[in-house]
Amino acid sequence: MSIDNLLEQHLLKGAKKDIKKTSMKVFIQHIKKLFSIIDIEIKEVTPNILNLEDLVNNLNTLKKVFTEFEYENHTILNYLNTLLIISRIPNINIQKKYLENLLLYFDTIKSLCNKKNLQNNKKLEENFISDKTFDIVLRLVRKQVDDNPKDIKLLQNFILILFYSGKYFKPLKNEYADIEIIYDKSNIDTGNYLLQNKKTTLLINDNKLKKSKSFNITKGSLLHTYLTKLINIRSENEKTYLFENKSGKKLSRNNLTKLITLIFNKYFDKKITPNVLCDIYDSKVKIEDEYFRKN
Repeated sequence: MSIDNLLEQHLLKGAKKDIKKTSMKVFIQHIKKLFSIIDIEIKEVTPNILNLEDLVNNLNTLKKVFTEFEYENHTILNYLNTLLIISRIPNINIQKKYLENLLLYFDTIKSLCNKKNLQNNKKLEENFISDKTFDIVLRLVRKQVDDNPKDIKLLQNFILILFYSGKYFKPLKNEYADIEIIYDKSNIDTGNYLLQNKKTTLLINDNKLKKSKSFNITKGSLLHTYLTKLINIRSENEKTYLFENKSGKKLSRNNLTKLITLIFNKYFDKKITPNVLCDIYDSKVKIEDEYFRKN
């Protein structure tokens, strides 16, 4: 078996789903480059185990090379993300101190990249909402929802904040407005749906988008728990749409934009639109690769 095939085999062991061929090629190229930097030959230690832990264990050597040859921070971050992926592969032998060193270095470089992204967009910098701020507001609104179980409007607002927080999937602009709740995949046509069967899946098939998108909502997650409550309420009231306006009718896209502006002005003291929230998400450096599970 070739080294490339063996690397692919190991990376797939930690995967939540199939990896795109282009993404796999990038991961493998990163690994080979990192081995060349530390001047260690990539090899098979056993028929099933590669010496991948050498990359993490030699992080200090990598840091010296990155500094000496003035690697761009975003380039460094891509390499470090690959190392984090390696650290999640089952049965990999990495000492705790080396992993902690990697995480600390990654956070430092990530912060530098985020700072540069914001400096390049002054308006975005003024409206930026950090993950920490989202966490604080979500805790506050969640308590309000729990204390007021009959307040459907509050529950809906909480779910919309979760949708646009970027914690579960990349937020979209105003496509969420006309989401229909369905229970059978055969009922899907052009449009936006929340499929509720064995799994809860958000399906976006909007004509304005270049391609359809789907997001699995993990059972037991905060979003899944409160989304299920709203779905049950809509079902009890014999409504098939997820979000509604003040009159109890399906929410329009224009009204969603206005509602998001009101919600974020109230809880975050920022008059921002769904478009800006999408830009905020894009400005953040993401490390939570969708292919690999965390330990």
